[in-house]
Amino acid sequence: MTTPFTLRATLLALCLAIAATASAARSSVPMRELGRQEIVTMDGQPLALDAMRKAILYGGLTRRWTAVGEQPGVLSLQASNGGHIVVVDVAYDAKSYEIRYKSSVEMGYDTVDGKPVIHPKYNQWVNDLSTAIRAAVRTGNGERY
Repeated sequence: MTTPFTLRATLLALCLAIAATASAARSSVPMRELGRQEIVTMDGQPLALDAMRKAILYGGLTRRWTAVGEQPGVLSLQASNGGHIVVVDVAYDAKSYEIRYKSSVEMGYDTVDGKPVIHPKYNQWVNDLSTAIRAAVRTGNGERY
């Protein structure tokens, strides 16, 4: 025989399980790819390659991204918040840069119908990084790095 307490506890557990499943199902969103970002300086001239590198590093630093690797024309940057970790590659030349997903921890990265999905914060973090890189180019703050 089921008591009212047992029935309530069972219903509560069922509701919590459904809520957790719904929350997990919507926690991942389509990953936005910003594509190649063209840089136009005030004088219309391309940056020196080292100036672009410094702008990426400085812009990343202002948004809590740290350099974790480097190859010619590519910087690997990492951002972390709690247990969430994201690593991106930023490919660059004197006229542009492109931020590409590399890896993550606890960000729910997956593919659905062949398209990448990830925690919504990823899109925000990458957009903020791109904005910070542009600001570093515009203000010349990267040169201080």
